[in-house]
Amino acid sequence: MTRFAPLAMTRFAPLAVTCFAPLAMTCFAPLASALSEMMSRLRSAFQQQRDFTSNAAHELRTPVAILKSTLQSLLQEPRSGEVYRSGISDALSDLGRLEMLLHSLLRLARAERQVDGTSAAERSRIDIIGTCEAAIARLSPLAASQVATISLTAPSEPLHVRAEPEDLEIVWANLIENAIRHGQPDSEVKVIAERRNGAVAVAVLDNGSGISPAEVSRMFDRFYRGDQSRSRESGGYGLGLAIAKAIVEGCGGSISATSLTPRGTRISVELPTSD
Repeated sequence: MTRFAPLAMTRFAPLAVTCFAPLAMTCFAPLASALSEMMSRLRSAFQQQRDFTSNAAHELRTPVAILKSTLQSLLQEPRSGEVYRSGISDALSDLGRLEMLLHSLLRLARAERQVDGTSAAERSRIDIIGTCEAAIARLSPLAASQVATISLTAPSEPLHVRAEPEDLEIVWANLIENAIRHGQPDSEVKVIAERRNGAVAVAVLDNGSGISPAEVSRMFDRFYRGDQSRSRESGGYGLGLAIAKAIVEGCGGSISATSLTPRGTRISVELPTSD
């Protein structure tokens, strides 16, 4: 047996490879596909992290540069008390915007950590309608300043979900503020809460100019501002929708945007019901 074994192996080895090669390809194809998909997700995650770092540095640099310039101008030569007070007031305003940016970054980081770190059992069981009402009350002064109104359509019975009320108030407030700023003057922002397809759904609708297909794919990205003509003071830092998305996904839900005909935008949120 020992004498003929090398001959047998040499003779039948090509046949064995030919027979088992298709089987090996079939067996390992799912594994190769999974590894390729995992590597693609990792590359995307690393690129998002690099983009986030670059964008955050850029956004932080702007208010810091303005604040530095204001203070330097006050020190260049003696000035009247009124000029000093005005300069200090401007500096405080710049610090306020910087504080708002840092608060938004911290809130986003906390929301993104919760996506995989909090189970539904750990979250409170709440009525989503109350959080909508609280957000509307918070945004009413802004709506009045834009000669706009906010309406809420909701059923009489509670719509229960598993979430922290403060988190959902932030989501609705961000969506409503976005709708007010993009809507037409003297318009109505509609908030609709309902039960749909076994889930709890909330939609915020405005009558603005709508969104392009390119914007739909990017509007929930961090630091994305569709209307580049808006200033940071009026348009924010492009973090509101990203924070909303992170909170919603952390609650096991989904968020999407669609352009309405003839004009307007609808942002829809679906959350698992706890009933």
